[in-house]
Amino acid sequence: MCLAVGVVSLLLLPHGDWAVALSLAFGLIGAAPAGIIMSLTAQSMAPQRRAFGMGVFFSFYFIIMTAAPPVAGWLFDRTGKPFTAIAFAAGLFAATGLGFTAFGPLKRWLARRVSRSEMPHRA
Repeated sequence: MCLAVGVVSLLLLPHGDWAVALSLAFGLIGAAPAGIIMSLTAQSMAPQRRAFGMGVFFSFYFIIMTAAPPVAGWLFDRTGKPFTAIAFAAGLFAATGLGFTAFGPLKRWLARRVSRSEMPHRA
């Protein structure tokens, strides 16, 4: 729900006199699950592998956070419309929601696969 409010508020932002209210809705409601999403990364790894895993996670996180603003600026330069950059941001935000939704089933599938590979083989 929070992600849906965020994406809708981003897409509606350039339309009409509701820009300030939609910005506030996005910040207060749409960004609420960020802490939960960040904590899933640490919870999904065994303690002995957590430091390495968080290093990999934050490497990708900062690569995306570094690349997204120039891409949004390039989209604006190509189209001349600010909405293009906002739609790009909404798309990234929606991808976060899809990734969060897929995380649970993927984690369970990987856990089953690992537990099967750790079973003793019969001779």
